[in-house]
Amino acid sequence: SPHLRCGKTTGLIFVESICDDNELLMENYRFKISNSPDFEGMSQEMAMADLMKRVDKYEQQYQTIANDSLSYIKIYNLSTKLLCNHIYGRIAKDVVPALMAWHIGSRPIFLVRPGQTINGVTTDGEDYVNKNAISKDDLRHLL
Repeated sequence: SPHLRCGKTTGLIFVESICDDNELLMENYRFKISNSPDFEGMSQEMAMADLMKRVDKYEQQYQTIANDSLSYIKIYNLSTKLLCNHIYGRIAKDVVPALMAWHIGSRPIFLVRPGQTINGVTTDGEDYVNKNAISKDDLRHLL
């Protein structure tokens, strides 16, 4: 049901991510233990054992959304399947496609906000693209 926030009616939606793909889970666990400061100085085996204890404790407390009168989206195995319940309007149009496009992993993302001109180069054509192209060698230095 809608809630009031600053005098305006605001809907509430729950988003739940569920992963039961063991290969995907193990890949994420390995990424976590090799990149998190929590596991610095630990062997792979010790770090994995520690993480698995944490996961077990989380799973003991975790409660899935089971009330079908609520608005929710359940994302399975990183968007291989989405279950939407009482999702309408803008959320269906904007939020659901964004959730479906989720990607994990590391890769460079370059955001460009073109203006009218940059150093005499117009930002609306081939000149702009060519002037701002990034070569593979440039990418290697950035990563």
